[in-house]
Amino acid sequence: MITNGDILKQVFVNGNYSDEQQKSTLTNAQRIYSKLPSSTNDINSNVGLVVGRVQSGKTANIITLSALALDNDYKVIVLFLSDTNNLLTQNTERFLKNFSNIDNVLVTKKSKDGDFDALLDKQTLETLHETGQKLIICSLKHSKHIADIKRLISETPYKDDYTLIIDDEGDDIGLNTAAFAKKFAYEDDSLIETDSRTATNREIINLKSELSKLGYISLTATPEANVLLQSFQELAPDYCVTLEPNAGYAGLLSFHGVNSNKTVVIKDNSELLEDKGLPESFADAFTFFIAGCIIRTRRHGSKDKHSMMVHPCHKMDNHNIVYKKIEAYIDHIKNNLSTNNQSGQNFVTKVVAQVNSIDPNLVVNNIDVLQTIKRTKLHLVNSREQSSDLHKAMSLMPYHIVVGGNMLDRGITVEGLAVTYMIRVSRIGQADTLLQRARWFGYKESYFDLCRVYLPFELKRQFEKLIELE
Repeated sequence: MITNGDILKQVFVNGNYSDEQQKSTLTNAQRIYSKLPSSTNDINSNVGLVVGRVQSGKTANIITLSALALDNDYKVIVLFLSDTNNLLTQNTERFLKNFSNIDNVLVTKKSKDGDFDALLDKQTLETLHETGQKLIICSLKHSKHIADIKRLISETPYKDDYTLIIDDEGDDIGLNTAAFAKKFAYEDDSLIETDSRTATNREIINLKSELSKLGYISLTATPEANVLLQSFQELAPDYCVTLEPNAGYAGLLSFHGVNSNKTVVIKDNSELLEDKGLPESFADAFTFFIAGCIIRTRRHGSKDKHSMMVHPCHKMDNHNIVYKKIEAYIDHIKNNLSTNNQSGQNFVTKVVAQVNSIDPNLVVNNIDVLQTIKRTKLHLVNSREQSSDLHKAMSLMPYHIVVGGNMLDRGITVEGLAVTYMIRVSRIGQADTLLQRARWFGYKESYFDLCRVYLPFELKRQFEKLIELE
């Protein structure tokens, strides 16, 4: 196995990987690659399960794995990165950045607005293959796009090369969730019939069956669905690799362990969606957020983003209601601060108290608070109002409040997320869904004292129970 190839070296430079990150991701990549089909073993095709904790750096690991594979036997990497354009764009941008300035690697995006169809056809692919070009295809996890990839690859010499498929969030969408499939899975130990599959699962299996030298990896933080697949199903894992997070990671134990003080119980959560003002608990969360913005800027300057996420429910109409209420609330505070009335002064007093509870030596005045609120941008993120690139939408201002539901679940990263206000309670038994909503996990060592999660008691208890499950 080549572990110091030119592609991997450039990826580490482009991605600005620290020495510790290079070491840890390469170690993980080697563990996975050793189980893939290659010229040094007699494995023809297999399925692996790679499990990493929520927000622990799984994308960095698959970037390293992709570079390692391309430095060795592999010519094609197909990445199923999301079923939403927002998340696909976010992850594709990371691959484009990390694999830039590498002459023999082409990164394309396969989606409705992607460049795959414009750049690649059968003749172009044949020419690229002749010149030794290697491909990274970042695809929307959708049956049409997967079928297009299969059709093109199967018509070119790339069909006979080593191909690695990485299904990010591999417990979601790609597995067969068709209700009729249960009959075959539990009554007959045979392959599930074609007409009892979801469209996306069917096209994944078709692509997989077309390639003779294939490594297939499901990557997820919540592997329950994969682990419980019966062994005869095509995406049942043959092996599992677990990714331990690096130092500085904050997850379930950090936020929800018995000794943690990072959660605040909301008792007035119903008011958020009612036809009245914002609940007092939200005002407390917003005050803490503004205090955190000021402290973090004093520590590191305004180059660091500082963000708050508001997750009320799954209904998009309610997202809009909450967004407008928060917008009106922020405008009201700005007006009070600008006119220097008593209400504005009361807000400043609350912010100062929060600042002093964390750093008693910081001096904060009305202008500090007003300027911080003026530099805070509010975002609405759902399938109606989503930005195609949340990272780009957050680029101009240092402080952000993001409101949404399902679009703020699985896979999305809110840069600098410190404060979360969530009232959405999962149905009993949906442990994987609940854990995927914990976007407040991650590498937060440098500002962990500024992190808080506001949630109802029932939701707090559900997260505490997840510790045992994990």
